[in-house]
Amino acid sequence: YAETENGVVAYAVIMAYNVSEYQDSFAYQVAEIDLSSGCITRVIVEDAMVDGMSLRPTNLLWRNGYLYTVNGYITGLVTQIDPETGSLTGIAIFPEYWGDFNGGRGILEDPLTGKAKEGMWPQELLNGAAGGSGKLDKEAAKAFIRYKLLGLSYNMRSGAEGSYTLVGKDRCGIVDAEAEAVLKRSKSATESTRVPSGGTVGDHILGYAIDEDGDGITETQSFGNIRASAVVWSAGPDGKVEYELRGRNDDVYSWRPTQVVK
Repeated sequence: YAETENGVVAYAVIMAYNVSEYQDSFAYQVAEIDLSSGCITRVIVEDAMVDGMSLRPTNLLWRNGYLYTVNGYITGLVTQIDPETGSLTGIAIFPEYWGDFNGGRGILEDPLTGKAKEGMWPQELLNGAAGGSGKLDKEAAKAFIRYKLLGLSYNMRSGAEGSYTLVGKDRCGIVDAEAEAVLKRSKSATESTRVPSGGTVGDHILGYAIDEDGDGITETQSFGNIRASAVVWSAGPDGKVEYELRGRNDDVYSWRPTQVVK
């Protein structure tokens, strides 16, 4: 609901999602609603894209004459909707995060600062993405230190902002519980050290892939194309990734089978 100069106005998002074995489809409307009847009086925007990217509007917020919705398709974006013209403007949720990188796709202008924001992923993750088969090793994991996203153990060289060295159980990167136990038990353990349950420490570093072009699809080398902004997987206790045996193995995947694009 919005209190305007014309009184109280109601707005709503109407969505439809069709799951098909051939191709999933999604449709939406943002509309003005008649308070007495509950019927649509005016469609403000319908199935439009924002800055060339797909939009899946979620809950609506009214503020200072505009509607806002979190984009449920592209992570980290809010869309501003002009209720009179239906024009859409993408806004970065975390301006200091979104505008700091040389790689990734360029996006948006942040209306709070007036500055153009560029980039989608930290450079460390782009460097290690390996075309859809990356590892969250000691280099890629530096992104999580730089933006304080995970409580990893590290040292930072004096006077060298951004020069981090992972230490302790995190010295090889982000690993599963089996490899973490080995790294805790032996200060000399490295990526090549054997893990009792199978494989080496390096085999137990979490794998990842990211949506590098911002189309909502993450392309992987071994698992196909997945409808997600990023995916992560773990080889499990035996240190082997056996995706063809999913459901019958000890691997862990961050996505559901229905997210795989057929």
